[in-house]
Amino acid sequence: MATEPEVTTSLFLVARTLVRFALSKGWTDGEYAIYYRPESDVDDLHLLFVSPHFDNIDDYESAREVWTYLEGELHYAPEVLKALSLVVRSQEKVDQGGLYTIGPGYQKLWIVSPVGSSEV
Repeated sequence: MATEPEVTTSLFLVARTLVRFALSKGWTDGEYAIYYRPESDVDDLHLLFVSPHFDNIDDYESAREVWTYLEGELHYAPEVLKALSLVVRSQEKVDQGGLYTIGPGYQKLWIVSPVGSSEV
């Protein structure tokens, strides 16, 4: 079983990369959200990446675009990618609810960086 610091390191490694993805698209902080399941283990890391920019885009295409970015950026950490269960979802579908509702086991992840910093 992984230790809490290992899980936290993997979680923030992926989250920072998702933030860089959003920034590369010109998205602002309020235009995407990252949710995680706190009881995740380093071998089974669960994240949701939600944005209105995924509205009206095929689910598969959205997920493929994000995964391609992650694979390129995290090529040096294949164990993190292997353990990642990532769902890419449009804000529109989340708002519809039902099967697309963000489950009660997930919490919004907040990433804070220094003011004026371009490094995430």
